[in-house]
Amino acid sequence: MFISPIVIAKVYQGARKKEFEEIEKLLSYFEVIDIDAQIGYKAGMYANRFAKAYHTILLEDFL
Repeated sequence: MFISPIVIAKVYQGARKKEFEEIEKLLSYFEVIDIDAQIGYKAGMYANRFAKAYHTILLEDFL
């Protein structure tokens, strides 16, 4: 399974300090993907296609 650095940041943003250890354990199961121009392009295309139907999804969620 894969996860982006942006999703990791969002998880920690909403976490309590006492949850950090459990989060680290959970995240250890994922491979972190590098974000590059190709990923940006794909995320932008997905956002363009689906954002109107799913108003609550932010651009960083597509990354």
